[in-house]
Amino acid sequence: MTDHYFMDGHKMLWHFDKVLKVKNGERIAPIYLEVSPVSYCNHKCNFCGKDFVQSPDHLLKTSVFSEFVAFAGRSGLKSLMFAGEGEPLLHPQFKELVTVTKESGVDVSITTNGSKATVELWEEVLPLLTWIRFSVNGGSPEVYSKVHHTTLKEFDKVCKNIQEAVRIKKERNLKTTLGVQFVVLEENRHQMREMVKIFTDFGVDYIAFKPFSRNPQMILDKNEVYDQNIMNELDAIHEENKNNTTQVICRSEAFDKYRSQEITYPRCHALPYWGYMTASGDFYTCPIHIGNEKFRAGNINFQSPERVLFGEEREASVQYARNELDVRSTCRVNCRMARVNEFLEQINHEPEHVNFI
Repeated sequence: MTDHYFMDGHKMLWHFDKVLKVKNGERIAPIYLEVSPVSYCNHKCNFCGKDFVQSPDHLLKTSVFSEFVAFAGRSGLKSLMFAGEGEPLLHPQFKELVTVTKESGVDVSITTNGSKATVELWEEVLPLLTWIRFSVNGGSPEVYSKVHHTTLKEFDKVCKNIQEAVRIKKERNLKTTLGVQFVVLEENRHQMREMVKIFTDFGVDYIAFKPFSRNPQMILDKNEVYDQNIMNELDAIHEENKNNTTQVICRSEAFDKYRSQEITYPRCHALPYWGYMTASGDFYTCPIHIGNEKFRAGNINFQSPERVLFGEEREASVQYARNELDVRSTCRVNCRMARVNEFLEQINHEPEHVNFI
């Protein structure tokens, strides 16, 4: 299925210089970093992969983060997404976080439920963002409130906030990509076509349908079954909307991988290229393993940015994942770095006679 955002693939071919540096034993700053500005959320989605780390206590310190991201930008960090275990728009200085990241030469994005947005916020941050992904997992107040665990009024508020973002983008001729993500669940799968209608009418750039994928640490004991009927319906939805201005993306490869439950690589080689920062300032080399000291590279409140990004702790974590971690028994199917790892697995196993191309 056509997807010019390449959501089911990877983009490492455009960062092959970094791959070669790592292959030659160099330590690099991550290409991509996910940051959680707060550790709490105003929704309690019944598919939340970070339900095990949410707490009311932590708020990312703006001044400390500003020093870190400035150093990271100088060191080669290319992109940063504000998301994480909490709702990023709940941070009282969120505009400042976005601004300092952009001023550090780093591309900025947000994944949000959109409920806490205001026109004033959009006016200030939309020009600074590469993209926003709205997590909307229901096509009516009733289903939305059931999945997100909110009041019935929340759905209409979120829709209005998304419409305002689209309006401002168009009026100011901004390049910011505005997308909606819909995790297909038993509770909402009957509303996929309704979702397409709502958000194509709004004029968002895309709506993406993706499968649920359980984090091994999740408290909620939830799984989903995607039978052939669901796959046929996704194919039909894509075909029906292939000429829309709003791109309808049905992540067929992600669904196929989830259905097979297959992880095709034995080790993880992706840790040099990405990272995760909690609202308390902990830097993890992998967000699936929050709380595991083997994946913790330090804390920006107590260690220098250089120590966190280039110190022995991060390097030890990279080596552990590369040489010891049993991916198939400890990691999630459809990890965000799965396609990257499949690519790196091939790169790291050089065949005989490589010059005979």
